[in-house]
Amino acid sequence: MRPAGAGGWAGWGSAGAPRSASSRRPGAVSLGAPMPTLRATGHLPSALRLVALVAVIANVPLDDRSFVIAEILNAGVVDCRIVEVGAGDLPFIRVMGPPPPLLPDHAASVMNGNNQTSAWVRRLVNEGAVCGPLLAVSGSATDAMTILDGIHRADAWATRLASGEDDRLTMNLVITTRPTYFEHV
Repeated sequence: MRPAGAGGWAGWGSAGAPRSASSRRPGAVSLGAPMPTLRATGHLPSALRLVALVAVIANVPLDDRSFVIAEILNAGVVDCRIVEVGAGDLPFIRVMGPPPPLLPDHAASVMNGNNQTSAWVRRLVNEGAVCGPLLAVSGSATDAMTILDGIHRADAWATRLASGEDDRLTMNLVITTRPTYFEHV
């Protein structure tokens, strides 16, 4: 994550300085093979292929999340991985901000709400195991990660873990050289 007191966060489109070692998690998540779509070839310029890749990973139309995709690209994408996370990873998972709250805190807040979002997350919790993949960004597979897409599913997953379930969740992890605006603490 970005070191405390570091400047340069003028707003959207301002990916920060290189990541610091202070955001490293003590353990690594289960790391899968590089995503096969990274090896896909085509005639699009590399930047457009990367935008399309991120849109596919996020599973959303470009016009809905173009600002999120732009932030990911601006942060210097170096790799994309499929990772599996569990209860031990919760202290290192945040939800897009700024500032990005820890996932357990965000989930508790949503579950205490009385609105459509809360009702939707409660429905997901009641349906049982939560399915991924979600989209997250991080400096490496051992850094803290921030969820950018699939937040409601992540809230349901964290709520299930808090109730004693032992589910694991799959995330598409985009590894970048600099934090995105949404990771600013």
